[in-house]
Amino acid sequence: MAITVTSPQATVGFIKNAVSADASGTEEILAGTAGKKIKLKHVTMNNLTAGALTFTLSGAAALIGAVSIGAGNICVFCQGTIE
Repeated sequence: MAITVTSPQATVGFIKNAVSADASGTEEILAGTAGKKIKLKHVTMNNLTAGALTFTLSGAAALIGAVSIGAGNICVFCQGTIE
């Protein structure tokens, strides 16, 4: 399991592009910061196979999911701010 995360330049907040060839376990796109909140403004998930995947924020209960996409070649785009 491996994830590749890139961080394109954002004028406000952050942008993260994450691609994983094997999303069968836990993958981290953005680490939380003590005393701060991650505010997601946009999330796009893409996969072409069937299966179930659950997305969480900072190890909390399910944020999104279970989503019917497969365990492999997952692409996620996130945009937001840390406040």
